[in-house]
Amino acid sequence: MPTDDGTRFIKPDPEDTLDSPRKSEVGKAVKAGATLDIEWIKTRSDEELISLIHVLSTELNLRKIRFTDSMPIASLPRSISLDDKDIKVDKFIRKPPGAKKPFGKKAWQIILVCLDKEHEPLGLEIVDDITIGRLTDETPVDLDLNPYHAEEYGVSREHAMLRPSDESLLISDLGSTNGTYYEGSKVVLGQPKPIKNGSVISFGKLNFWVKVVNSPRS
Repeated sequence: MPTDDGTRFIKPDPEDTLDSPRKSEVGKAVKAGATLDIEWIKTRSDEELISLIHVLSTELNLRKIRFTDSMPIASLPRSISLDDKDIKVDKFIRKPPGAKKPFGKKAWQIILVCLDKEHEPLGLEIVDDITIGRLTDETPVDLDLNPYHAEEYGVSREHAMLRPSDESLLISDLGSTNGTYYEGSKVVLGQPKPIKNGSVISFGKLNFWVKVVNSPRS
């Protein structure tokens, strides 16, 4: 499928698995440097996407690639519809603890769904800057990811920060060892990225889907 700039997108073969002795057309295209368009990916079936991940994982293992500026691949995430309107929580936990919501204003309310571990969705009401990481006696972070086996997934003690404003909810990296990622792109230190509804944020290899429920301008 050619595009305006000449890039060719090729349908992956659902029969191609990690055990397959041959490479599919999409594997050849990736090896040749083809780019996979997000709109094309959205039209693929679950089986095709799993096949694509298998092909990519095999190729990366063959090349002994270790991730630096792109999102690390852990185990396959558990199945979840990113358009799932039934994801709800009983309450939103205010962060930072004890902070007061500005008078007459709505606060950012989001739901985090862990894509790597089976946990209940987590509702957060963010009224000021919150730090994210692994809680220890030396690092009293606002959002502790230890319940998600954070150390196993490469989460630093002080890993990232969420900063709310009227216009946006920004995610920043705090100099973490294994990086903070937004939609697969590394968040560069000092260059925060605005979070959007339905996006995926990652702390090391720990991945969360974000549902934005309320914002100051909603």
